[in-house]
Amino acid sequence: LKGYPRLSETFIAQELLGLERAGFDLILVALRRPTDAKRHPVHDEIKAPVRYLPEYLHEEPLRVLRSLFAYLLRPGFWRALGSLAADIPRDFTRNRVRRFG
Repeated sequence: LKGYPRLSETFIAQELLGLERAGFDLILVALRRPTDAKRHPVHDEIKAPVRYLPEYLHEEPLRVLRSLFAYLLRPGFWRALGSLAADIPRDFTRNRVRRFG
């Protein structure tokens, strides 16, 4: 999810609630914390825990290092890192580096 909960995404919230009611155990992962002042009541019915990714990697260095060590030997990691290294000069900004995390 880009952000959770978001008032503008009640359709997604209803789908999540439907999955929970169907017996699925969910963990929600959001890129951003909520910015809306109001919430739709459906968000209060969803029981799944929400994990928020750090907005910028430098804000949580220990979390980043733990994740890095956990993924070093996973298939595709080095190829993905190589793709980032080849592409990063095109747009070297914090936002681009953050996306790899």
